[in-house]
Amino acid sequence: MALLFIAKDPNTNGTQCPTAWVDDEAQEIVVQGWKAGEALLAECRQSGPIPDSEAVVRLPIRMVPAIRWNHFTGDGGSAGPEVDERVGAVKLCAAAFEAVWDRATPHEEYRV
Repeated sequence: MALLFIAKDPNTNGTQCPTAWVDDEAQEIVVQGWKAGEALLAECRQSGPIPDSEAVVRLPIRMVPAIRWNHFTGDGGSAGPEVDERVGAVKLCAAAFEAVWDRATPHEEYRV
């Protein structure tokens, strides 16, 4: 298995965080989330059974941008979302984001 790290929930402590990866070989998104409680499981089961080989986990809505493509115009406006199932595209965007982030100026140090 070759996991590519995508994102960690930025609003948690950095060690016990909801996290998303892409499994390049299996062509799957892998998530770590908060365990579902009995009330949520009961509500989910109203749509059908949950097999023993599957689990229900929670991810905060703030992680959606990490697992969904959003495009922006040159002036900062939104050009709308895109769905792309190609793992290569996910890998390319994740690598580009990390490369840019590594070169970014921390917010507290940025000056105009």
